Amino acid sequence: MSKPLLSVSGLGISTVQDPRSLVNSVSFEIMPGEAVGVVGESGSGKTLTALSILGLLPRGVAVAGGSIVFNDIDLTKADPETMRNLRGSDISMVYQDPMTALNPVYTIGFQIIETLRNHFDMGPTQAHARALELL
Repeated sequence: MSKPLLSVSGLGISTVQDPRSLVNSVSFEIMPGEAVGVVGESGSGKTLTALSILGLLPRGVAVAGGSIVFNDIDLTKADPETMRNLRGSDISMVYQDPMTALNPVYTIGFQIIETLRNHFDMGPTQAHARALELL
């Protein structure tokens, strides 16, 4: 029997100044090869839950309890370099609204090249060629 790829257990999220819960006791597991969609009303904590998994909660908001384990790594205790290495290559988030997913100041090509160079050992020429393939 395989173990979960991602295990979120008793996740609580709150603001730093006010300990009242924004997200309270969220738990779920995702097995390798499994696809999971998160559904809920606006303001129910879907985005905060996903951002906590990625270690990208906004300033003043923090994980207040529980655990987030991805591939045997407790993401709530992972250092910034570990999180940076995981984001985009091993774990990422697909936003519902494309207007918030890409920066309108930069071309799509630039943003793809930047991602390839940050997460894969590619030089500018190789990243440019790969971005053209992907597009």
